[in-house]
Amino acid sequence: MERADQEAALRWAFSEERVMYLIHALLEMADEEVAAERIVEACDCEVLEEYNRRREGRTKLLLAYLAGDVPIHVVVNVQRFESNFEARLVVVTVYEPRLPKWIDERTRGMR
Repeated sequence: MERADQEAALRWAFSEERVMYLIHALLEMADEEVAAERIVEACDCEVLEEYNRRREGRTKLLLAYLAGDVPIHVVVNVQRFESNFEARLVVVTVYEPRLPKWIDERTRGMR
């Protein structure tokens, strides 16, 4: 699937609220003071990175913007969703990209 098609499918899942949040994601969202409604509002996402073999399954790192200008990263498990669009997209974690791990929303810093 082309990147533009992937992003369109992910935007659809968020706009239709066909997402499920793992406990870790909910805890991170509470820590970042980001409500699920704000994630849905920021559904115009871009795929930054793809990870085919992770403990959480096949995941993608998404970049979205809250209120138009606050960058946020959303890690989603797409393993079931991409093979069946009726399955829910699983949100693994949500966070604001910050130093030292991120120089800016697109550039990794120190690990």
